[in-house]
Amino acid sequence: MFNNYIRIIRILFIFILGSVLSAQSMEELKRLREAYEDMKEAQEAEAIIQEGVADEKKIGAEGSMRLLVKPAEIKEYYIQKMNSIRSELKSLENLLSYTDSVMTLQYFGYDYFNQRDSIPLLANIPISSDYILGPDDEVIISMWGQAEQDERKILRRDGTIFIENVGLLYLGGKTLSQAKTYIHNRFSKVYSTLLVKPPTTYFDLSLGKIKNINIIISGHVARPGNYVIHPAINLFNVLVTAGGIDTTGTLRLIKILRNNTVIDSIDLYPLITGAGKIKSINFHDSDIVLVPPRYGTVAVTGAVLKPAYYEPLKDEVAGNLIKYAGGLNRKAGTHLTIVSRISNNKIKSVKNLDNIGIQHGDSLHVPINTMINLNVSISGAIGSPGVYPWFDGMTVKDLFLVSGAEDIQIKKYADYSNAEIVRQQVDGLGFKEVQLNFMEIIKNKDNSENFTLAPYDHITIPRKKGYFLAEKVFIFGEVSAPGEYPLLNEKESLKSILNRTGGVLPGAFENGIIIKRDSLVVGWINKEVLLAPGDSIYVPRQPGTVKVLGMVHNPGYYKWEKGKSVAHYVRLAGGLKVYADKQAVVLRYPNGLSAPASCLFGPEVKEGCIITAHDGKERPSSINLALDILSRTLEPLVSLASVLVLVQTANSK
Repeated sequence: MFNNYIRIIRILFIFILGSVLSAQSMEELKRLREAYEDMKEAQEAEAIIQEGVADEKKIGAEGSMRLLVKPAEIKEYYIQKMNSIRSELKSLENLLSYTDSVMTLQYFGYDYFNQRDSIPLLANIPISSDYILGPDDEVIISMWGQAEQDERKILRRDGTIFIENVGLLYLGGKTLSQAKTYIHNRFSKVYSTLLVKPPTTYFDLSLGKIKNINIIISGHVARPGNYVIHPAINLFNVLVTAGGIDTTGTLRLIKILRNNTVIDSIDLYPLITGAGKIKSINFHDSDIVLVPPRYGTVAVTGAVLKPAYYEPLKDEVAGNLIKYAGGLNRKAGTHLTIVSRISNNKIKSVKNLDNIGIQHGDSLHVPINTMINLNVSISGAIGSPGVYPWFDGMTVKDLFLVSGAEDIQIKKYADYSNAEIVRQQVDGLGFKEVQLNFMEIIKNKDNSENFTLAPYDHITIPRKKGYFLAEKVFIFGEVSAPGEYPLLNEKESLKSILNRTGGVLPGAFENGIIIKRDSLVVGWINKEVLLAPGDSIYVPRQPGTVKVLGMVHNPGYYKWEKGKSVAHYVRLAGGLKVYADKQAVVLRYPNGLSAPASCLFGPEVKEGCIITAHDGKERPSSINLALDILSRTLEPLVSLASVLVLVQTANSK
């Protein structure tokens, strides 16, 4: 008897074990199926990529172009691109917090010479009257009138020329003006008509070809050395030829040496800043241009147009450097701060800049006057509502004038009797209304101090009743007169709007009218549905079809037949796919309403309906669900059977 009992237990154990293994096998099959689907998707993606590569190679071979991006995807591409740019900008902004917020000052004026490496010189550069003649210069002597003569002579090494009938002329070392007087006197001894009153013979002296001269450029320049230049070249061009002045050199005490004697000292700041001009220098052969080291350095910062390091001269005043820095900008404060590094970093604040001397190492700072943006605002039925700057003593009348609140046309529609002014409370906790008689302000009878505005006051002037813009709806499609229609009242219905458009056209699908509000579809049962401002109404044509979407084998449009069920149209679409959820089929009606549907028993399918079969992949199948319940139920029995087998084995031993 006991052996039969053990035999029954063993059979039951094998059955239960088989059931559990079957459940486990089903789970394994499910995991295999999911792995297969993932592999299939990866293969399809790889195939698409390979196809794209092949297309690119084909384009290169054939020399033609092909659009690889669908037009509908271009917008999405640029949206992603902009998001990427925004992310990069945000990263850069984060990095700014780790950078130095103080701008590095540059030495002023030295980039003035970096415009070009060489200066083209023309042979016809004007020559001044104090030009000194020398060997190889060409002079042109002209006479016309009763006596005529034209001579072109080049000065010999000793500075002389020879003129027939006149003799040997000594011109070397004379200026052009002196040479003209000298030659005129010599010619007058031969041609007396040059001296009669009025003269009957006229005389002129000019220069032809001009000799080049040698000068030396030394000191703190980029390329010091000996240079052959045109004698009419100016000092600026000479310095550019030498590569400009180094930041260690002076811009304000450039010396010109002639015969080892300083004949002039030039300050370039007036030329560079446009505050003046520099002296005109006529270079002679063997002249030396000497650029000494900087006299000193003063930092000019703050509210000036050109903050930089400037070079002061001896006994320079602060006003000069501020002028060279472009002057004060509109945000400058009323005082200048001077930090004197020579006097133990002593700080002083001054106003009269012309009397304050500065020296090497000082720092001039013009504080920036940061104004608090105080303003008032006005809104409502006025010509120019908005925010306006507040000033001390500003009145309501002032704000009305600048905002157009007193315009004749505005007065007809503005309700001043219900206007209000709101002012911030003294403790800063909220605002309160200030009682004012705006009608008196408009009539300009009351100018009491109560109407003086405080910062951040806000005035609201409402419209008079009956002067509001109508709120509109938009209707288009199969109606007689599509367009914008103002709502007559708050209870305007779809039926009313259709009547106002002249009715629907023949062939219009009235049951399929679509109403959209805030991009969402409004479901409606009858035409008494109320409309809201901004609603969009579309009256389509008679479709004669039913649309099937989702997890079917052949989604598309199918001819509508009265009385046919959901299952009929699903069959026309090739039936449900394997993973479709039969309990998640939705039927959407043309008027925006939806209802759950069943392929066996479902609601009536009307013309223009949309049937959507949803994916049931995430939902457990009925077989898997049953096996799961069975395994959980029989789990205690399996444990009991295992204990009995162990007991029987122990007894048999």
